[in-house]
Amino acid sequence: AANRTERRTVPVTHAAVEISSPLAPAGWGSALRPLPGAAAEAEAVERKLLAAREYREVYSRYKKLSDEALEQEALPLGYQEIIRNYFEGIRPQRDEVPEEE
Repeated sequence: AANRTERRTVPVTHAAVEISSPLAPAGWGSALRPLPGAAAEAEAVERKLLAAREYREVYSRYKKLSDEALEQEALPLGYQEIIRNYFEGIRPQRDEVPEEE
């Protein structure tokens, strides 16, 4: 009997362990075992993505309100420039914030 092994894509929280045995049934070639700290790492990544998404949403909402206020209000040009510079400074960068899927 031939050794049966296979490769599968597994979650980041687990590692594939190849098991080869002439007695292994078809389709049984790997087992999953948890990686130390991987669950916490995956949770941290998820929290970071969620925070980035929420930041982008909040920024967009307040940027829109700011633009509307600048159009409607008679603010001195210096103040308008300060407000525009402020929002430009806190604008989410495309390479730092993942896009929504």
